Amino acid sequence: FEQTGAIFLQNNEGFTPSNQSAFAKDIIYEDVDAQFFDADQDGDLDLLVVSGGSESKAGNFNYQSRLYLNKGSKINPVFEFAKDNLPS
Repeated sequence: FEQTGAIFLQNNEGFTPSNQSAFAKDIIYEDVDAQFFDADQDGDLDLLVVSGGSESKAGNFNYQSRLYLNKGSKINPVFEFAKDNLPS
């Protein structure tokens, strides 16, 4: 709870964290699952993050799923929150 989500990228030396400022803005969510897929069909992977928990009542905004579009590349992703891309 209240921990910024993280993505680690694999390279020849192992895994290194990828600094994604969009995730820091969504620290209030409790991430419970995620799926990479090409949501905007531009050839790179975007990220859908699903929230959950038991602290709030059903339907609370904290349970909203979030879509992040990759505005970088396959090798160096830069995720941006895709506001208005998912129903509330």
